[in-house]
Amino acid sequence: MKQFVDLRASEKYIGARFAWWDTITDTFEKYNGEMAWNNWDEFHEAYVGFEIQRYKELCPEWVF
Repeated sequence: MKQFVDLRASEKYIGARFAWWDTITDTFEKYNGEMAWNNWDEFHEAYVGFEIQRYKELCPEWVF
């Protein structure tokens, strides 16, 4: 299962605003060498796969 992770309030803020956690493997998802993004356009550009609509539905409005 995919879980949206809001990084904005993290104590270890890495300069990106969100990431995706895979609850099956207990790891952050990585696409095109990236594990965190600032907005939807950055994620969409890095994502390679067939579930883009699923990710979009899980994002809060501020991502767009």
